[in-house]
Amino acid sequence: MRLVETLAATRKAWGASGKCATTNAIHYCSYSGAYTAGRATFSASKGMIVSISLTAAYDPTTKHFVSRTPLAGFHTSKGIHLGSTTAAVIHAYPKIERASAATELKLVAGRRSTLFLIFGGTVYSIVVEPTP
Repeated sequence: MRLVETLAATRKAWGASGKCATTNAIHYCSYSGAYTAGRATFSASKGMIVSISLTAAYDPTTKHFVSRTPLAGFHTSKGIHLGSTTAAVIHAYPKIERASAATELKLVAGRRSTLFLIFGGTVYSIVVEPTP
């Protein structure tokens, strides 16, 4: 999925199982399942996708994130996905910077930013949104 896609195309690609709502002309959709499925959300304004968030499932019994879910099929233009290693992120994006915490890597490119959240050396969440 890309930020340039339309809301209609995204809803069609992601299916009808999401829970959606509209608030102040922003359309939000959330897709989640059992703890092994993870969570995916996106928001749209004026019919176009403006933000995407993917988060791996968390297994409370092992206290680890589970990245081997259907969400791992989503990836950045450089192939980074849920479960990618920190080293792979840095290799794909050499100009990436540490964000506010040691477990956050942030890439700002033009009018959007991509935040990679890291746990145990692997990506457990990817958030793409407009820069302020």
